[in-house]
Amino acid sequence: MVETTPATPWNAAIQKNWYFYQLTGLYSVWVAYTGQHNILIVDDEPSLRRILGVSLTALGFDTAEASSGEQALALLETRHYDVVLLDVEMPGMGGIETCREIQAISPRPAVVMLTVRDGNHDKAKAFEAGADEYITKPYRLRDLVTRLRSLLEGAARPDESTGLRAQVGHDR
Repeated sequence: MVETTPATPWNAAIQKNWYFYQLTGLYSVWVAYTGQHNILIVDDEPSLRRILGVSLTALGFDTAEASSGEQALALLETRHYDVVLLDVEMPGMGGIETCREIQAISPRPAVVMLTVRDGNHDKAKAFEAGADEYITKPYRLRDLVTRLRSLLEGAARPDESTGLRAQVGHDR
C-alpha cells in the first residue's frame, strides 16, 4: 500500500504555489525563498495592485494594498511592512511625497518606486526622497522579486550596504 500525504489546506497551497512557480519559471526562487515578508503595494490602478498582489502572494510574500499615499501612511501606522512598493504618479499625495513621509516611520520599511517615468531627474527626486530602489514599468516579475530579495537580505544584515541608495551615498 502506498502512503499519501493527507489533503490539507497547507498541502494544497504548497502544491498550487509549486505549479505557479513551474509555469512562471520562478521555481528556483520558490526553492530558495524561506521566509515570509510583508509587502505594501501602493498604486492607484486596482488591476495593477491586484495582479502584483496575487503574484507576490503566490511567491510567499504577505501582501497588502493601498490605493493612495494617504491610505498607505494610515496602514503603516497600524502595521510594520518590510517593503513598500510605491507608484510615483497618484492622485492626491503622490509617490515622492509619500516616500518622504515614510522616512519618519520607525522601523522604516524599504521603499521601491514603481513608475513609467525613467528620466534621470525623476530617479534623482525619488532617491532624494528616500527611495531604496527605482524600477520602471513595464518590469519583469523575476527582476522585481530579485530586487525585493536583495533588499530584504540587506535589511537582515544592517552592517552591509545594499541597493542603489548605497551607490549614490544615501544612508539607510
